[in-house]
Amino acid sequence: SIAGLQWSDYRDRAPDRIAAVQHEIFRLWRLGAVKPYIMKEFSFAELPRALELIEKGEIRGKAVVVMDG
Repeated sequence: SIAGLQWSDYRDRAPDRIAAVQHEIFRLWRLGAVKPYIMKEFSFAELPRALELIEKGEIRGKAVVVMDG
């Protein structure tokens, strides 16, 4: 199971480990061991709405912004 990862902890306490940790997360994702729940995809034009929902705590899982073009 994955309980979470606080990037600021790595940034503040062990910045040299960020690349290794990110590599491991993506390795696990590619293997299918990590399957993030995507609540909604937003177009880039909808970015303000996505940020509003995140700020209000109305997003459960991940909000994905899809770049146009």
